[in-house]
Amino acid sequence: MTFLEEHSTIIGMLSLAFVIIFLFSTPSMLLAKEITIVDSALVTSENAIQVRTKMDFGNKEKVLNTMKDFTSEIFPLMFECREEQVIVKHLLNSGFLGWIIIVLLFFFPILITFYPRMKNKNAWVKK
Repeated sequence: MTFLEEHSTIIGMLSLAFVIIFLFSTPSMLLAKEITIVDSALVTSENAIQVRTKMDFGNKEKVLNTMKDFTSEIFPLMFECREEQVIVKHLLNSGFLGWIIIVLLFFFPILITFYPRMKNKNAWVKK
């Protein structure tokens, strides 16, 4: 018996589980658009460079208006509700090719699971 014939049920079921997980997940669950790293070192560096700003920090009204403008721009984006569809829904909506992809994704794990049984049955029929 070959490795595939011996372990075809386990390999087929695991690959079927991966296909189901893949199809019923959203794209953002699988692929992150960006990685954000927040680095706030509180230790002063010897290579520090002083930077001049165009904003007058002494003028409280100007600072307040800048903060209000920034908040009014960023606040809606913070709580934006994005509707993401699962991958299988994208494939179903894409037409005939999407249906073929779904059928093929389910066909291969099932084929791996039942291939040794079909092979042995065909060998038995030929005798």
